[in-house]
Amino acid sequence: MENHQLVLVLDFGGQYNQLIARRVREHNVFCEVKPYKTSIEEIKAMNPIGIIFTGGPNSVYEETSPKCDPALFDLGIPVLGICYGCQLMAHTLGGQVTAAQEDTAREYGKTRTFYNTGCKLFKGLPAEGISWMSHGDYMAKVPEGFELVAHTDACPTAAIANEARGFYGVQYHPEVNHTENGSLMLKNFLYEICHAKGDWTMEDYKNTSIKAIREKVGDGKILLALSGGVDSSVAAALLAEAVGDQLTCVFVDHGLMRKNEGDEVEEAFSKWNLNLIRMNEEDEFLAALKGLTDPEDKRKAIGAQFIRTSRRWARRSARRSARWTTSHRAPSIRTSSSPARMTQPLSRAITTSAVCRISSTSRRSSSRCACCSRTRSVSSALSSVCRSISLCASRSRVPASASASPARSPRRSATFCARRTRFSVRRSQMQVWTPRSTSTSPF
Repeated sequence: MENHQLVLVLDFGGQYNQLIARRVREHNVFCEVKPYKTSIEEIKAMNPIGIIFTGGPNSVYEETSPKCDPALFDLGIPVLGICYGCQLMAHTLGGQVTAAQEDTAREYGKTRTFYNTGCKLFKGLPAEGISWMSHGDYMAKVPEGFELVAHTDACPTAAIANEARGFYGVQYHPEVNHTENGSLMLKNFLYEICHAKGDWTMEDYKNTSIKAIREKVGDGKILLALSGGVDSSVAAALLAEAVGDQLTCVFVDHGLMRKNEGDEVEEAFSKWNLNLIRMNEEDEFLAALKGLTDPEDKRKAIGAQFIRTSRRWARRSARRSARWTTSHRAPSIRTSSSPARMTQPLSRAITTSAVCRISSTSRRSSSRCACCSRTRSVSSALSSVCRSISLCASRSRVPASASASPARSPRRSATFCARRTRFSVRRSQMQVWTPRSTSTSPF
């Protein structure tokens, strides 16, 4: 992000990696999540004022566990390690990490923790509070130059610090709401240790994204798969603000949403000058789910049906289409650092690439896009994008069987809220297309 201080989050596979970034941004500091394999040269080029190591499911003493380049600790940049990140710091700098025992330092859940308030990380905070623990390993020996700055009844090394070098590690998760004053601890790291200026806001991100979209798209057209959930709704709102009726949103109403929610999604986007196409596919999706009881089978069946629906609509639209050619081919959206994570399915905050890719896996995936953790904040900056943005996107909407499906919107014939859209689909992908002749409008 140009002209803004940057805090870098290195992802070691933890489930809270994007939440950490969100907490940093909430304190008006720009933050990016990068893979743990990010090279020293790239880190230097980014010039971060601080680095945060995320948690992770591995044990640092295992040969196959993710590691960072030890040279990172020689850059003179403050580092905060969280959970696995704390243990990795200790392990790399000469400490000893071992498996904890049930009666010693293995902890999970809300834990009473005692802090040394003389440490900059805990400056101005209470000396005692609840923290959220989730670790099965234990720092039996801390590296030379580190002090113990927090402990629990079971774990004497709940937090460590080498203040001379700006290195801090916590066994608990300050980014979650269960940790009392956790957000303030992160704020202390940003402002007391990294000397952040607080020169960034989500409004900056919105304006920068809109500008980047306009430059990328030009006079081309954009096709977006709109689910009505948080990510695709915010992506649609950003695109609509940027390019207006150059955007076409295809909303597939699969009949598995809450009662009248399909109508609410359609109404929410009626205020923008965009092309919205609603496809009512309730019967097709319920037929695909018939007889399935395993959640994983349902997930795959829904994903496969999305592909079939998209291809069928593509063929139908292509019959009236003029000749087209690709304006650009975007790379697969992949920003997660976890080796096990897959390429991002469906549309997830595809603001900068202006491309929607549809995967034959499902919309739900552990992979995340660069913008994904910011979507709820962006929705606030865009002022009421959609009612469904405030709903929990992770709630299951798939009934145990087709016969047990919840109340759904009244079925009606497919409503085309846009003029006929012409595009092509190749290998289960939807991409931006522009006509060979600019004299013919695609809509």
